[in-house]
Amino acid sequence: MNRKVIIITGAAGGIGKATVKAFTELGAYVTLVDLRLVLVEKTAKELQLDPEKYLACGCDVSNSSLVNACVKATYDKWGKIDVLFSNAGISSQSKLLVDLTDADIDNNINVCLKGNFYFFRAVLPYMIAQRNGSIIATSSVGALRSHELMAEYSATKAGIIGLVNAAAVENAKYNIRVNAIYPGGIQTKMIAPFEFVNGITDDNREEKLKQLIPIGRYGQPEDVAELVLFLASEASRNITGEAIRCDGGEYLF
Repeated sequence: MNRKVIIITGAAGGIGKATVKAFTELGAYVTLVDLRLVLVEKTAKELQLDPEKYLACGCDVSNSSLVNACVKATYDKWGKIDVLFSNAGISSQSKLLVDLTDADIDNNINVCLKGNFYFFRAVLPYMIAQRNGSIIATSSVGALRSHELMAEYSATKAGIIGLVNAAAVENAKYNIRVNAIYPGGIQTKMIAPFEFVNGITDDNREEKLKQLIPIGRYGQPEDVAELVLFLASEASRNITGEAIRCDGGEYLF
């Protein structure tokens, strides 16, 4: 990954931050993208990033103009874009479908689905011109099998898979690979809805996790980051249009 240029959205969150750390430790140049610039700068400070090797972007991923500007700034700074990790997302509202408001539905579609469309669309011209690139998107095992109270989340995460497949087919001829990851229960702040719908509490956590996740524990953000590294590397050069579970066997149940 030495000297590769990576854009990571949702960079201030658990998975995003772990992925920033993994790439920068291998010598990559990284654009950190999150909703608020102050969160991105805080992440860069916590990770002690070299100021010459990162770019901070405060960007609402549901705003295509801001997305385009962020991608252009990355290219202007380093002259190429090798990898996009499109990871920004929000959790469900923990409501039944019949109780979801228009705003609830629109918000999830705008961030989790449109945000991926906009970033894919923005980086592809640069990758097509250089005849190389890797795009990785964060979906969820919720795209494969939903729980109650997660309709809008499951729907948008499933939509990401359709987008990944279409982008992979259209851009393989340019040596651009497009793949997705299905995280399961990962130990981040977004685990709360998963715990809520599955009745997980501090008192019954160990027992419940063994029932729900065969490996018997939550995944860690680093588990996802290492999979992103693989999909961004030449080691996965023959993999495109794929979605890989990182869930400790959760979907087996």
